[in-house]
Amino acid sequence: MKGFATGDLDGAYGADIAFREMYTGTGRFEGFKADRLPVQTLWVFTIDIGLAVPKDKAGEFKCWSDLDGKTIFTLPLGWDTGTALRKALDTLGIKYEHKELDLEAVATSLSRGDIVATGVYVTGERSVAPWIQNMLAQIDLVVVNPCPEEVQKLEQAGIPVARVSANAFPEPVGVDEFVGVRIFYGFHTGLNLSEDIVYKIVKATYENIDELASLDPAFSQLKNDFVGFQVQAIDSLADLVPVHPGLAKFLKEMGAWKDEWRIAGSS
Repeated sequence: MKGFATGDLDGAYGADIAFREMYTGTGRFEGFKADRLPVQTLWVFTIDIGLAVPKDKAGEFKCWSDLDGKTIFTLPLGWDTGTALRKALDTLGIKYEHKELDLEAVATSLSRGDIVATGVYVTGERSVAPWIQNMLAQIDLVVVNPCPEEVQKLEQAGIPVARVSANAFPEPVGVDEFVGVRIFYGFHTGLNLSEDIVYKIVKATYENIDELASLDPAFSQLKNDFVGFQVQAIDSLADLVPVHPGLAKFLKEMGAWKDEWRIAGSS
């Protein structure tokens, strides 16, 4: 996102949480001067972020608040997933010490007790990242879901919470359902790409979504409801970030455009 904003890239993958920080000059974008701003272009999948602990410690942790005062790998600094998880913990008033780690060192750090928990996440409601797969091959983990009152507090603060099947993990994680904070992720550009080019990108993705989903399960949400997914993601940022004219054209053709949304570059 920063690479696009400085003109080094013509487009970039990014999340709704990064958009919000960039447009408000907060968090990772505090003091950042953008030469141009990306706009909502093509939303592709969700990422749901939660926490897990070693199986032999699972009895100690029933809610996220049970991790208060503990040392946690809250996912890498600078990552959208880590930013979202830390925002959720801060919203709940949970104090923690973040320990920055190389991804391949997380399992060892959990085994040694250097950290008591790690952030984990599910992409597209279907799969987990390779580093999480590798970690689970080295250590048995149990997911710690937020308790109902914690979920309620997060949602009241405007932080979406999602529930997905724990079958997304390659190994059992002690729960049937994974509950995590949700971010939307996609490919975004700006008015540097014309309405026609972006429209063709969106249209081609829509027309070939079955093949894309067969190659990468992260595209499964688009396969299930391509248009509805765009609508849901746009709604999460409609108060702040305009929509690329190319995506707007596509959604108008599909009868899904909302008049209250703003088109980038329009008065």
